[in-house]
Amino acid sequence: MIFLIPVLVVVAQQVNSFSHAFPQYIADLVPKGIGQKLKAYRNLSLLLNPKTLGRNIIGNALFNATDTASKALAVPIDRAIGAFTGNKTRVLPQVAESIQGAVSGARKGFNEALQGIDTRGLGQRFDLQGNRSFNNPIGRVAETALDIGLRVPDRTFYEGAFAESVANQMAAQGLEQPTQDILQRAEQEALEAVFQNNSKISDLTLNLRKGLNRLGVENFGLGDIAVPYAQTPANLVQQGFNYSPLGLVKGVNNLVQGNQRQASLDLARALMGTGIGYGGYELANQGLATPTQFSDNYQTNKNIRNNLQVLGIRPDQIGDYWYAPFQPMSIPLAAGIATQQGENPIQAGLNTIVDLP
Repeated sequence: MIFLIPVLVVVAQQVNSFSHAFPQYIADLVPKGIGQKLKAYRNLSLLLNPKTLGRNIIGNALFNATDTASKALAVPIDRAIGAFTGNKTRVLPQVAESIQGAVSGARKGFNEALQGIDTRGLGQRFDLQGNRSFNNPIGRVAETALDIGLRVPDRTFYEGAFAESVANQMAAQGLEQPTQDILQRAEQEALEAVFQNNSKISDLTLNLRKGLNRLGVENFGLGDIAVPYAQTPANLVQQGFNYSPLGLVKGVNNLVQGNQRQASLDLARALMGTGIGYGGYELANQGLATPTQFSDNYQTNKNIRNNLQVLGIRPDQIGDYWYAPFQPMSIPLAAGIATQQGENPIQAGLNTIVDLP
């Protein structure tokens, strides 16, 4: 962060003058408590760096590409189910509408980032504030930079997924205008695309943080220190399970409940994730991939660890590349590698989450 200060000072003058072009929001007039400022400073310290911003974009893009392939695979599965139910809930991914939505989302996200607002609430992914916490120019520019780096990509992929889902459902049902049910389902699918959906695991994690936050000041407590980012890691774990044979159970459950559209995607994701896991198995079998953990000696003996690292041998690698950050695809990949190595595949998948900064 220190090396960014001279840059922020220069940019502050430009953005500070540019900000006068926007109306004064009521939120800016509300006094900012110490808890809100502590949370904002924590986010700037942990997230405003090239690695985090880059991984956010790459991770969203990788999941979007893989999930688009899963949605394509879900179409024949939907047809097979429809042979018994008489319903059709999917067509091939509507790429043109997805691109149009993504472009619109990028534009909206960028404009809102400059204004310091978040009309979609997607900043909750990293516990970003809905409005600025600092009044000094450097603090405001830093928050704007973080919003541009995180909110804009999330808004881009969210709007793209929303537009694709609406178009896909309308085409499957032969409708010219979306119904309220279509819009509600599209909203849930779009939130899932950026890991902001409600799930049992995320609810559990958020409740844990809420309980720990009883110790602290207003808007900041022990939970914000122990579990700084709850929803995204929890939903990454959930998607990791979806992209595994365990996803078959979820698919069957949704099918029994009559949710054919979600069931077809669950089954497709399970098959896709199983294929990724098999790819990891084969890479490990050929000596091209390393597991998430080595022997106990590697974990506890610093000399052994350092010697292996000098040789370029580290956990979580395919060749010279660290695969753990590419969530959630790295979860089934790690499980496949662990299976070949005789390790616990579930533990290996979870390690890819735990090992992240």
